[in-house]
Amino acid sequence: MELKEAKKIADKIIADLSPYCEEGYCKVAGSVRREKPFIEHDIEMVCIPKLIQVPDGLFTKIPARMDGFINYLNSFPKAKGDAVVGKQIQRILPCGLQLDLYIADKVNWGYIYAIRTGSADFSHNILAKGWKARHFYGEKGYLHNPGGSVHPVPDEEYFFKLLGMEWIEPRFRSITIQK
Repeated sequence: MELKEAKKIADKIIADLSPYCEEGYCKVAGSVRREKPFIEHDIEMVCIPKLIQVPDGLFTKIPARMDGFINYLNSFPKAKGDAVVGKQIQRILPCGLQLDLYIADKVNWGYIYAIRTGSADFSHNILAKGWKARHFYGEKGYLHNPGGSVHPVPDEEYFFKLLGMEWIEPRFRSITIQK
């Protein structure tokens, strides 16, 4: 699919999901964000769903995703992941592409958004080498510092600085790294 058409689809999904996400935290990632001219398999996105308090017994409440978020995602055929609690949700869009939606929170937003923007070579050969060189490691969707505790990564710019790197625009992250 041409980039222009994929962007229109992504913009529609963002418009539909944004009311159920934290403000400013429903964004396109992957090859669409990198402005790859042709989108082959999927539209990747990252979001932070809004949470509401729902009863969990007689006197307690627990955080849960909004029904509108769940119902919207479940309106598409399921490929993988649970819209109620999943961290990676895949749905088949009417155009035939797959929606890959990654769930983040404000602690890991920059980490997840950078990795899911890609490219795969960029994430593996540049970002991962950068955090390993500083004795950080990734586990269960979070960046951990050398002492083992979760290191907050609120945005991509902070992540790049943490790795000792200059900011790289997403469209320049598609370059294949020679091994």
